[in-house]
Amino acid sequence: MAGNEYRKIKRSTLVGIGDAIREKTGENEQIPVPSLENKIREIKTEPKLTDLSVVPSAAAKYALPPEGYEGFYKVTVEAAPLAALVATPTEESQVFTPQNGTIGFSVVTVEAAEGGGTAEELPNAMEVSF
Repeated sequence: MAGNEYRKIKRSTLVGIGDAIREKTGENEQIPVPSLENKIREIKTEPKLTDLSVVPSAAAKYALPPEGYEGFYKVTVEAAPLAALVATPTEESQVFTPQNGTIGFSVVTVEAAEGGGTAEELPNAMEVSF
């Protein structure tokens, strides 16, 4: 405490502080009041961590540690469930949606249009690259 500022503290409060220090340190001896500050500063704590496994999905996911844990020591992101798609060109536009629990496509194969030809030879062809 600074200067001559003194306050009364109940004995039970000091005993409680000492008990809490002993609980954290595993020590058993009594702690003199002038040593309380240093004893508290000497307490080393390690966060209680857990691991987390996440499966990607189309929606955003947020994860908080379960009750009793402060964080994660390891986060495993599983492989994204992807599908392969084979598409046949049509004169109409086509929309393909992943099915059966997949969230996207690992490969999209567009079969040759009837009559074949190069992109320059087909009137509505477009080049796609990733």
